[in-house]
Amino acid sequence: DILGLDENSRINIPGIESDKNWSWERIDFKDLEEITSSRYAMVNATAKRARKIVDGSQKLIETDSFKPVSIAIEEILEHKVEIAHDEPGSEGDE
Repeated sequence: DILGLDENSRINIPGIESDKNWSWERIDFKDLEEITSSRYAMVNATAKRARKIVDGSQKLIETDSFKPVSIAIEEILEHKVEIAHDEPGSEGDE
């Protein structure tokens, strides 16, 4: 892997069909739009939560997902993660 990450950081396993490969089927984007209309806020919240999961934070929900981004999105859909609605470039951004 060019980034030097282990297989837990991989979204898909190249060259095979597998139920472990990432799929859009599990996510209904209309549900995400009901949480926030800001794509920036959604991506930012997902990335921050996924990073916390990678760094060892416990899952906030029961899920079969094992990929940090998938888990983060599911947690957001279940309202377990608060989404900050800061605008890009505001002082609160990290």
